[in-house]
Amino acid sequence: MIRRSTPRLATMTTFLVGQLACSGGDAITPPETSPPPLRDQIVFLNSSPNNGAGDIYKVSIDGTQLTQLSPVGTFNVCPLVSPDGSHIAYANATTLYLMNPDGSGQKSLVVLPTVNDFFYPCPSWSADSRKLAYTITSFVAKNPSPSELWSINVDGSSPKLLATGFNFGGAIWSPDGTRLLLAWSDFTGAGGPYNFSEDIVGADGSGRHRITAAASGASWSPDGSRIAFVCPHTDTFANYRICVGDSNGENPVAITPLNMRVGAPEWSPDGKLIGFTCYPSICSVNPDGSQLVMLSPTGSFIHWSPNSKSVVYLCSPGLCVVGADGSGDRVLVSLTGKNTNPTWSPLSH
Repeated sequence: MIRRSTPRLATMTTFLVGQLACSGGDAITPPETSPPPLRDQIVFLNSSPNNGAGDIYKVSIDGTQLTQLSPVGTFNVCPLVSPDGSHIAYANATTLYLMNPDGSGQKSLVVLPTVNDFFYPCPSWSADSRKLAYTITSFVAKNPSPSELWSINVDGSSPKLLATGFNFGGAIWSPDGTRLLLAWSDFTGAGGPYNFSEDIVGADGSGRHRITAAASGASWSPDGSRIAFVCPHTDTFANYRICVGDSNGENPVAITPLNMRVGAPEWSPDGKLIGFTCYPSICSVNPDGSQLVMLSPTGSFIHWSPNSKSVVYLCSPGLCVVGADGSGDRVLVSLTGKNTNPTWSPLSH
């Protein structure tokens, strides 16, 4: 059964203030209180096959308490829980939003100036939950699309333009908050070959440089000393490999074999494993290339639990969860439509 989030606290507050006013006393304006941080939940997006609307849900890690957070029928993308569990960032075609973990307190953080602009892909939280990074692209048909990388404080202050270019993808903060990985491509939409690339940009916009090789899908190690990314061995997609480089992406070493279609690497929070899509399966491998393990025979786009003991991933029924050793593979939630962008909240223990 799907529950809809209801702000009970606001209802109780209105009742109490009204009672004080009716009794002849001075009405007291209660201080604003925030819901407790999200714990032991997975937040994700479900896109309806009927109207294309993107609805944001949360579900407990045992698969219970499925709750819709966003208003019914609105179009949303890219929900992302802050590292401290206090907020969920998400976007639609024109606005970047924040909301409380229970779906209340929705507020716009950034509004785009024109209808040709759009957010793509998801916003990125800094590790201290104080900043967001996001990219804006102005679509131009069959030509490179101008893009911008921005950062902003969670209270909406100090927006800062960090980089400009074309066809930006996502940006990911380094663990210490001093740099970002920025994805981009030379895609024109006019056909023909195109390449994906990754740059490193300082948090103040300085020192932008391209990491070694035609990299894509880059991911920081938890201590920021290394970067995992997809690197091509040849122009054939089947020969792309997972590589690990230093903190600048240099001196890359391939850690997966040839003839394996790979994508979307992500370090486990304890730094011991790198999970990735090994089409049509999901896999993990040690950062030195040893102990390559298939976690599940079908699935894609994994996201590690904060304790590194399991991953959530996209599967044909919806979302599935499997242990870091491949054990306990199970369906977490099954909803009609396309389910994407699963992210973990902090755990309570």
